Amino acid sequence: MLTRHVPCVAEDAATLFGFLCCVEEDDREHQIIQAVWAHLRQRLDRPGDPPDLDAALVPLVEQALVATEADPDTGQVVRLRIHPGVADTGRTTTTPDLLAAVNIELGGFWSANLGHALQNEQEQELGWLVLRAARSAGPYLLRQHRWTELAAATEQVLARDTSTATAAALLPMLTAALEATRGTDHDLAIGRTHAGALARLNPEQAETLLRQLLNTALDREQFDYASNLTSDLINRYQGSGRLDEALALADTKAEYTRRAGFGPWTQLLDQTIRLQILHVQGHAQQVLDTVEELRDRMGALPDPPGPNDSTITPFNVRETLLNTGVLAARRLELWQQALGLNAENLDSLRRRGASDAEQAFDAFNDYGPLLKLDRPVEARDLLIRCRVVFEANNNIPMLGKTLSALADVEDTLGHWDRAIDPGTDALRFTYLAADPDAIGGSHHNLANYLQRAGGDPQQIWVHLLAAAVIAYQTGSGYLAGRLRALAGLLAVEPAAAPGEFTQVCQIVDQIPGVHLAELLARLPQRAPDGQAAMDEVLRLAPEAGAERTRQVIAGWEPVLSALHAAISHSDPATRDAASDTLNHALTTRGQHPDWQGLVAVLRRIHAGDRDPTLTDGLDEIDTVITRRALNLLAGTTTIDPDAWRTLTPDVGTDDQRDHDDGVAGFAAAVAAAAMGDTHAQGAVGPVLDEMATDPDWAPLVTVLRRIPNGDPTPNPAR
Repeated sequence: MLTRHVPCVAEDAATLFGFLCCVEEDDREHQIIQAVWAHLRQRLDRPGDPPDLDAALVPLVEQALVATEADPDTGQVVRLRIHPGVADTGRTTTTPDLLAAVNIELGGFWSANLGHALQNEQEQELGWLVLRAARSAGPYLLRQHRWTELAAATEQVLARDTSTATAAALLPMLTAALEATRGTDHDLAIGRTHAGALARLNPEQAETLLRQLLNTALDREQFDYASNLTSDLINRYQGSGRLDEALALADTKAEYTRRAGFGPWTQLLDQTIRLQILHVQGHAQQVLDTVEELRDRMGALPDPPGPNDSTITPFNVRETLLNTGVLAARRLELWQQALGLNAENLDSLRRRGASDAEQAFDAFNDYGPLLKLDRPVEARDLLIRCRVVFEANNNIPMLGKTLSALADVEDTLGHWDRAIDPGTDALRFTYLAADPDAIGGSHHNLANYLQRAGGDPQQIWVHLLAAAVIAYQTGSGYLAGRLRALAGLLAVEPAAAPGEFTQVCQIVDQIPGVHLAELLARLPQRAPDGQAAMDEVLRLAPEAGAERTRQVIAGWEPVLSALHAAISHSDPATRDAASDTLNHALTTRGQHPDWQGLVAVLRRIHAGDRDPTLTDGLDEIDTVITRRALNLLAGTTTIDPDAWRTLTPDVGTDDQRDHDDGVAGFAAAVAAAAMGDTHAQGAVGPVLDEMATDPDWAPLVTVLRRIPNGDPTPNPAR
């Protein structure tokens, strides 16, 4: 067999050497070779009992054909190594029957491990084995032309490893499988897996292939494949910013699911996919409410699924739904609820033994809530751990998001100049990942860091315009916030605004890897071009800013009503009650730095100061509120005289009054939050999060959360 190259070794040693040359390098582990060695000899019809593996290795080690690595603690051999050149020679000169036997035995070994791991993944935390077995089985299945098993194994790898390097390694095998099965009953399944790998490397080509496969499935009336392929197209549309198209396709998928006869798990997955799109479009409250409803329904579904849901993995649906809820809770600034949902999600990942990369991907979502709950050290430590994992896996999209998050931490800590560099690096990585939503977010964040650090106004303008134009073209739910930011910039730095969109592109493209015009060419054309989109967001910005200002000012109306009653009401008891309410409300709002100047001025007015210079040094909104207060006291304008009573009930005993003061302050904050006061929203959130931990308060918390989130008449029974 190998006598020309290994003349001095016995037949079993020569067989073992050929065996080692033919296995993949990662499989040259002692325990793997030991497990397969006897079966291999049996398949080759070797007589007698198999010799001890270590004994058969001795002549190979003595002739330096094989090297061994031992465990430093036990001294036991754990790995076998062969020089690549020696292995290539041995592989090309081995007999066909040995090569075939190796492929059959190792393919069977890893396929059996994959089946065992998938069956017991959740109970025995075998997610790591699913990934290892699926990845290792591929080359042996390829050489045996076991195409459907190859596609099934690689599908498991792609679901658990999102790196482009892995997709690139799998694509040649899947291309061979696709070519070999064209026109057969297996072409749709294999084609879908092939498109999944291709999407990581060339999304446009993958979309074309998916459309072709979907048309084939519909022509054949294979609605099971049509439903699954539509899911992949939805992901592609969503990833490229075509949210309206994605949402329409989600409804089409639900129809394919119905016609395929799929069961409740698949239907739940369809609803979850729809929620993902609605979240990106900005319907966070609707999404979170639905997630909570579906969580209850999910608990009653059969696990394992019934035969009409045979292609569904329940933990995948569960984790996707929970992750969607996490993102919605974050957008609503319900920080404790976001952490709670993600804890449930991460527990599912751990229980099934998910890889470090999978766990880091979802653990990343905790950084924002930790930061907002004043736990910046925990947030930074989490991000550093995630970055190590993402770097090891060459996960470009998540590296970009992690760098952006680290910049966010520095920004929160007031280190604005230190936030600029990671914010810039994050922007480069998001362009590499080609995710328009993440790119827009990075432009917006970088503009914020530059503005707070006193940076070049023109740089601030171009990044904010880039963010707004991307949001406008994609129909993103973040557009309103970016329009308000533009309105603020128009008020303070109008002269620095670029006149042409080409100027915006020229400046932002100075960052290596940033190509704004190329990105916009791939996005939906809500406006015909970048210039038209920029003109439109600049047209919309002042009204968005004015509406925001109206909301904030309206949030101060009960406070001004209290000020007016405290000074002007004819009843002394009412004046005292209004004064107490006013003092409590001003103390509560004065805790935020942005309102401290206004609070100080209103206290001076309450004390009798009417100096015309009261507004000196105040910003535009504070000035409007101060002038309204002075006009009320001068009798030149009016206000609801009882509006202040929404801040507190009637005064009772001293103990009751202390309690009522607390209720008054909190009610004032909820009312202000409902009117768009972001500072009040930030104060209300932690209180509600704490209340939600008490079962007696939880129903009220559910109702109160709806008020700041846009539902003025919440139904407690809902």
